[in-house]
Amino acid sequence: MTRSVVRAAVAGASALILMPSATRASDFSFRTNDFVSTFTSQYRTVGERVNIKQKDCGEQARAICTYEVGDFAVLMVGGSKVRGPADEVTLICAAGGDPKKAASCLLSYVVLIMSVAPSLSKDNRGSILSAMMKVLDVSKETRIKTDDVEFIMQNLSSMGLWFHAKAI
Repeated sequence: MTRSVVRAAVAGASALILMPSATRASDFSFRTNDFVSTFTSQYRTVGERVNIKQKDCGEQARAICTYEVGDFAVLMVGGSKVRGPADEVTLICAAGGDPKKAASCLLSYVVLIMSVAPSLSKDNRGSILSAMMKVLDVSKETRIKTDDVEFIMQNLSSMGLWFHAKAI
């Protein structure tokens, strides 16, 4: 994903970050196997739809549910049990320089922030997105902590942009 493509898509995502969350639940108030309903609900809030397909959901050392998000990302939701509370969400985006996919990735980051931390104010969500965009250079990482959630953005040359949210 090129820097110019991502920066162009930031303008649209910045406007969306100012929208209220669909729910005002507490942060990370979803089960590992049920995050998709929260995520798609937030997508509808911003007037968009996304095709999400479950790929896997099982328990080994940890419970991890994996989903395809459109044709541009993979979403992984983790917790101690499949039907238990989730404590981590990772969205891996690979737009390959396609402006539409880059915009979809940014929208998904906004929706992820709204989904895992609905208690955050519009200003705080905007600050997180702005700080995350500083990692556009390859092999960089940015971390931001709120009271309840740590957000981490990593740009890995061979793997695309990784956006993590962890319950604290």
